[in-house]
Amino acid sequence: MIKVNFNKKQTENTFQSGLAPKGVSTIYTAFTKAFQNEEALSPSVIIKVVVNFTLILLFPLGLKFYEIHEIKKLTKIKDKETLVLNENKTKLSNLKQELENYAYLENEHKEFASKRDFFKKISGDRLIIPRTIDSIQDQIPKDVWLNDMNISLSGESKKVKLSGFSFKEASVNQFASSLKDILDKETIFVDTKDIKEGDINSVIKIQFDLKGELF
Repeated sequence: MIKVNFNKKQTENTFQSGLAPKGVSTIYTAFTKAFQNEEALSPSVIIKVVVNFTLILLFPLGLKFYEIHEIKKLTKIKDKETLVLNENKTKLSNLKQELENYAYLENEHKEFASKRDFFKKISGDRLIIPRTIDSIQDQIPKDVWLNDMNISLSGESKKVKLSGFSFKEASVNQFASSLKDILDKETIFVDTKDIKEGDINSVIKIQFDLKGELF
């Protein structure tokens, strides 16, 4: 019976044909010769075997370490980009909140200003009448009497109408002239009428109507 070792021939042909890596081929050749007693394992051969074996092991390890390094590098870049993105989102959210607060405060300020102007106008109109009356009382001569006083406040128009009498026309004119501090002198108008009172000892009473507009 004849036995044929096909595996051995295939292995020898594979390494001898150069299909296997150089390092692996060298290790195989060295160990084959040693075990076949063709050549003893010399120190140089052992070193060569160890070096090639080490290189064979280091190559995939180096690739693995490089892969891990690149993955860590990409992960670090991604984490940094994520951190920057989150910071930008936070800043954008804070800016949006500040804009909403500003808009709210602006509306509050406008509403407050509107109420302030409204109450200021009301207060101003309410104070005009007593101040006008006080000014007229301070300027009226002793020999001039008032029968009627009308102060009209309508929008921008502030009109004053006075009716009274005196026995001296000069006193009426003096009174009208003294009101130029509170009335626009261009709008002051005085209409007088002489009225005779009594039959024997008649006295002339000067009736007047005075009109004007407040400043």
